[in-house]
Amino acid sequence: MIPAIAQARFGQIQPSPSGQPVQKHPVGVPFGAAETRQTVPPSQLRFSGLRGTVNTLLAKLTGKFKDKTPADEALTLYPPIEPFRTHKLRVSPLHTIHVEESGNPNGFPVIFLHGGPAAGLGERYRQFFNPEFFHIIGFDQRGCENSTPLAELRENTTWDLVEDIQRIRKALGVDNKRYLIFGGSWGSLLALAAAEKNPQDVAGLIVRGISLGRPEDTAWATRPGHGIFSLFPEAGHYWAKGMAGREVDEADLKAGRDPALGIYDRLFNDPTVSERERLEAVKYWRLGSSLTSGENLAAREAEKPLEDYRENLNTARIVCRYYYQNAFLDPPDQLLRDVGKLRDIPYIFITNGRDDLNTPATRAYELHEAMQKAGVSQAKLKIVEDAGHAAWNPGITHQLLTALNEFQAMIESETGESQA
Repeated sequence: MIPAIAQARFGQIQPSPSGQPVQKHPVGVPFGAAETRQTVPPSQLRFSGLRGTVNTLLAKLTGKFKDKTPADEALTLYPPIEPFRTHKLRVSPLHTIHVEESGNPNGFPVIFLHGGPAAGLGERYRQFFNPEFFHIIGFDQRGCENSTPLAELRENTTWDLVEDIQRIRKALGVDNKRYLIFGGSWGSLLALAAAEKNPQDVAGLIVRGISLGRPEDTAWATRPGHGIFSLFPEAGHYWAKGMAGREVDEADLKAGRDPALGIYDRLFNDPTVSERERLEAVKYWRLGSSLTSGENLAAREAEKPLEDYRENLNTARIVCRYYYQNAFLDPPDQLLRDVGKLRDIPYIFITNGRDDLNTPATRAYELHEAMQKAGVSQAKLKIVEDAGHAAWNPGITHQLLTALNEFQAMIESETGESQA
């Protein structure tokens, strides 16, 4: 029997479709094969980026939040699975979003929020979650990937996406249960916004590669000669080349919007900009971004026809618009200001790579500090040594899987379900 309090709080977890009880096992190991636990060699736990290049407060910490997992203890992903059901959900007169369900249809709801904000779901995200325990829900956000219309910027804000999460929960019949939110990079920002907007619906929050949407965070990645471009001056060269000859709009400065993103936003969307100018801007946006993310496309794409960059325009439009508008947050530090609203969410886990150059670890540290000051004492922070931005870095993967394991154990304890 499930205690009445726990059932009301989380919703009852039903048996998996196979009829077998939900099992607890080392994360990332196929059922029935716990004794053959997968590991990764120590060499793969090294981050390929620049060690120690981010001079942050965290570099001076005593080790309280450090975590470097020995290779023989590192957890790995679950085997690939396919969705058992997909949907085209109309969320506004203009937008229809792609939604997919995987894992146990009677399991505990988890909503995965992809990055970008235009990256789309992909397929590997499902491998983070125990498919016997979780009802895995993912969706392509407005204008992204399989959602339509593609790259549409109208009716496309952070708060529209937060409302879409609620619409998805209702459409799938899980709006009577609290759910787990899981997101990284842009997905961490959206996860925080959703949790602060509707904390009563959230049982857990797991975020990595923290994005907060403040002007100072955006400036880290947009000012040639500063921030990330001080580490990758070649990238700054491409970024500046894409804006060459364009003037800063004084209105952007007065409104606290990033002036560089204002230029790019107009290049990507202004109907008076020629198609050639638009594609050239996308080209240099892409080449500069590839360098800062650890993938140098300049040599490979030196002879790429300008026309071929049209496919990159959709992503660039959405990313640029969201960050140009400070992620539609008001005030810009809204996510840190409102962390006190998360006080009653039972489980909160934050992780970030020490060598993350896209979302430096200072942001994760600031978020955790703000939570502690606001009485969100249950929040945990793990800074992962020798790890960058990607969720697929073995050290980051290990921390995310460990958090999911802890969350599952908490739910099983609350509901009285067997952990065998």
